[in-house]
Amino acid sequence: MNNTWIEGRQKISFPSTWHCIKLDQHRYYKRISGRGIQCVDFLAVDPTWGLFLVEIKDYTQNANIPSIETHHNTLLTKKAGSIKLIHTVNAALRRQWYYRIIFLRLKWYRYCPAEWKTWHLAEEFIHENKVVVFGDFSAA
Repeated sequence: MNNTWIEGRQKISFPSTWHCIKLDQHRYYKRISGRGIQCVDFLAVDPTWGLFLVEIKDYTQNANIPSIETHHNTLLTKKAGSIKLIHTVNAALRRQWYYRIIFLRLKWYRYCPAEWKTWHLAEEFIHENKVVVFGDFSAA
């Protein structure tokens, strides 16, 4: 699974043991974008530590840098939207008979798309309250 992406002008890398999804490029996010749900840039799952919701902003070429309170509110909004997306995706996956048999019942993970495990672990960590929201806001 790819763990290195370009976000704006920044290169973002996660450890190779993590399961990562760049949400704004993912087909599930594209289906709901424009419907009032905002999500973070990256969903990253460390199987040991938990779920990381990562938002990247680059204000190096923007004179209007929002306040800390605005950043905080943006992160809270995107956290809520991301958690809602995770629950929605998992509900949709559980409706598919082959997901229920191959992934949930038989646990044949090596025969499943890697993203199934990412979405599944993300929801498990939400229920265990192991969620970290991280915002990187670069400014000039």
